[in-house]
This record gives sequence, structure tokens and C-alpha cells, in this order.
Amino acid sequence: MTAKPASGETTSRARGRPRVAGLVVLLALLGCDRVDPDLREACIAVLPGLEEGEAPIFVRAASPVSGHGNAIRLLWRSGMERDARRHETVCVFADGAAGAGGPTLIGVHTEQGTLPLARLFVLRRFWLDDPNLRAAGLARVTRAEDLR
Repeated sequence: MTAKPASGETTSRARGRPRVAGLVVLLALLGCDRVDPDLREACIAVLPGLEEGEAPIFVRAASPVSGHGNAIRLLWRSGMERDARRHETVCVFADGAAGAGGPTLIGVHTEQGTLPLARLFVLRRFWLDDPNLRAAGLARVTRAEDLR
């Protein structure tokens, strides 16, 4: 049987528990919001290929998709002021090492649904793999301050 500390006294083990618990919670929270910058930038590069015309694109937020380590959710809008439209896009990337052009995009989901494989192929081959088109498209994109 162990003796109880006198009132007002605490054991060193009891004092350390809240600190450890707080640290665990803090680390968990930090880990939940971490977005791989390479995946985020690769997903942002997709947006001008999805948005027809020359409308400006503003990326408001990026977050990981829970349970999918290689998926990024972007909240963004296209157009100006009253004509601006809000969008949500999820990009899914292959596991493993990135290819020469960066992470390998294997799926895109928009408000209209999942991009068909043929459209995904065209997006990758003729948009993302063309450095000139990609750069021109990215010139239309601005990011929220915390995404820079």
C-alpha cells in the first residue's frame, strides 16, 4: 500500500501527466493540419486546367483528406467579386516517389464528380506535363497568405 501525499502536495508523476497529455494533444493537432507542400502545389497546378477561360483563381485553403495520406482538398474560387464561384477540389496522388514532373496525379474530384480517366489523361499529358501551359495557368492563381 502506498502512502497518499498530504493535502496540497502532489507527486512528481502526477505533475508531469498534464504536460505529457498536453504535448500529445498538441502534436496530434499539428499533425492533422499538415499538408505536404509538394502535393499542395501539384494540386494547385491542376486548377487552371479545370477552369475554362482566363478567370482569376484564388486558393483559400488546403487540407489533407482524412484517411488518405496522398490526397489534398483545396477550397478555391474563380472569377471576380459578384461573378466569383466557389469550388472544392480533391487531388489524389500515387504512393511512392514522385515522377520527373512531381507527384503523380491519379485522381481528381470536383463538384461535378470524379474526373473520367480520359479527361485525367488529357489534363496530365497536355496541361501538367507542358511547362509553358502550366506556367501560364499558374500566373492566374493567387493564394491565401498562409499558403505562400
